[in-house]
Parts: sequence; structure tokens; C-alpha cells
Amino acid sequence: MIREPRGADIATVMALSLDMKEESPVFRDSSYVADKHFAWLRGLQENENQFFVVDEVDGEIAGFFVGGISSYFFNYEQFAEDYTVYVSPKFRSTGVAVRLIKAFERWAEERGAIRTYLGTNVGIRSERFVKFLKALGYGGEGAILYKDLS
Repeated sequence: MIREPRGADIATVMALSLDMKEESPVFRDSSYVADKHFAWLRGLQENENQFFVVDEVDGEIAGFFVGGISSYFFNYEQFAEDYTVYVSPKFRSTGVAVRLIKAFERWAEERGAIRTYLGTNVGIRSERFVKFLKALGYGGEGAILYKDLS
């Protein structure tokens, strides 16, 4: 069941986020500041241009989706983009990701977005996720690359 997080859900989302961080070859060695993480998640709930939902399966939070609305730098058309999406390994291939993405698409369309952008930069099954997004009708050009500076 897709729903907005409430009360104790923030702690669960924080724990899932840490699972994602540890699973990610890109982020596993990065530092972690719980107060910053908590404040960011709480701030999402207070901004109507931010999307923050969880998918609950049999009373357990199986995954979450965080995204938002922006406009292009060259006009006022709005688009929606993901900030982070994560599904617990035990719930992968169960429809959780599809439900989260479809909820995001509906939310974005209701707010006048003309396009959604989804991607992956954490290094967790990236090729499979891209293939999954293409099966949902996503396409496009480009890539997200990173370079460590320190």
C-alpha cells in the first residue's frame, strides 16, 4: 500500500536508507550524519513540491520513493525527478518498485509536470534497473557519472 510516511516510519526509512548506503559500492564508504538525514526527511514532508512515500506490504515498509518538482533553467515547464528510490532486497521483483514509480508519475502529472526523470547512480544492480525503467516506457540520452575529488 502506497502512503505518505508517518511518525515512526521516518526511523524505518532511515534504516532502509542505511541499508541502501551499505549496499551501494558508490556510497558505502561515505560518512553518515543521522541528524542531517532526519532533518532532510522531515523537510520533505513539509514541502508540497517534494514527493515522499513508502510502500507497506503486510505491515512492513518494503521501500520508499523521494522526488520533487523543478522547472527547466530555460523556461517555466515543470518536470519531476527522483532523488532516491529504494526497495528492500526481500521485496524486489514483487511489484513494489512499479507501485512506487506509478505513484510518483501520478503525483507529478497532477502538479503539471511534463516529464519525469528517473535514474540510478548508486551502483546497485544498475543495468537491471535501467532495463526495468525501459520496460516501463522510459528512455532518453545521457548518463550520470561521478569523479571522486578527495
